[in-house]
Amino acid sequence: MISEEKIAHLPALHPQQEEEHAPHGEKHKRKWRVGHELSKTGMIVSLTIVALTGLRILRPMMPLHPIAGVALVGFALWHVYQKDQRAVHSKTHSGKHALPSHHE
Repeated sequence: MISEEKIAHLPALHPQQEEEHAPHGEKHKRKWRVGHELSKTGMIVSLTIVALTGLRILRPMMPLHPIAGVALVGFALWHVYQKDQRAVHSKTHSGKHALPSHHE
């Protein structure tokens, strides 16, 4: 279950009015937070489906097993991508040098 403290930190469903008055860093942090929570939730749901269908507990949902496996990989990649983007964003906006490129 998601605690009330976590829910209180998430932005409203229509945060346009709040974003107009928030500094740029706060807007980015809110967007990242919502996407981060969605990716974690997606990983939890898809892993649960993969585990329960793999153990044959949810036999009627067996056709969803490969779909949930692919979804799990997708959510995991999205989760990692968001962490990388946040690291790059914080480095470039903190006055420090950006991460080195891999094309050297």
